[in-house]
Amino acid sequence: MNNALRRLRLLVLMWLTMMVSSKLPVKMGKERNRLNSQRDTLMVLGCLSLIQGIFIDQRQWKWTSNGALCNKGARIILGWNPDEVDIGVISQNAQVMHTLIVFKADKKELFCSFVYAHNRYTHRRELWHNLGMHHGYVRGRSWCLMGDFNSALNLEDKSVGSSIIDISMREFKECVDTIEISDVKRAGLQFTWSQKPKGEDGILKKIDRVLANLEFNGTFVGANALFQPYRISDHSPAILRIPKRTRFKPKPFKFSNLVVLNPRFKELPLDGYHFHT
Repeated sequence: MNNALRRLRLLVLMWLTMMVSSKLPVKMGKERNRLNSQRDTLMVLGCLSLIQGIFIDQRQWKWTSNGALCNKGARIILGWNPDEVDIGVISQNAQVMHTLIVFKADKKELFCSFVYAHNRYTHRRELWHNLGMHHGYVRGRSWCLMGDFNSALNLEDKSVGSSIIDISMREFKECVDTIEISDVKRAGLQFTWSQKPKGEDGILKKIDRVLANLEFNGTFVGANALFQPYRISDHSPAILRIPKRTRFKPKPFKFSNLVVLNPRFKELPLDGYHFHT
């Protein structure tokens, strides 16, 4: 497989639980039953896998969720391929799951926070405070955040509406500035949420983001986010693509035996040696 196609992808997909729960692996157990009982709940599905042109078999993946901390079923479900990465959950609540990812290929570490913010801005204040606390824990190491922040960050993140920054945007902006993160280089859709994904004249907003600190950009050079077209959800699936680096291997020294047949073969090295002495 061409190395250019071997990219580690972090997928954050906003899907309706009623559409996804029937497709989850049997190993999800209680998480699957909990989701089936709350069919109106939206969730963030964070999946880590090594993609080689097609999706790998997810039956051997490990899974976890924040269902025990939510009032209406799991809001964040995380699945990963244990052959490629080790993941530990550092802390979590109903709006965010903080993890530490260790890539087995090169032993690099990445702090990754999967976010599904509350609909009400007053309830999101708890999330902003939590991110500020986690910023202190990360302490200058590589950190990225991805998911549904349920708030626009800039005025251009809305297709229509007021040209004034409201309190929701202002508080989100203050959090982003405080924890020193910015958007990862991205491609694809500008607006990640559509009021009418299958219709026309609906409100469009960018409320799903992939953000990271400077240390992430320096460690994972070439990382970029791709926001794909809407599918069965009103949210655009987001993929964080991290190119897989190959270790440098020195080329072996090659010597052509034909050279020794030259009558001056022994003279040239001696001439060079005497020239430099």
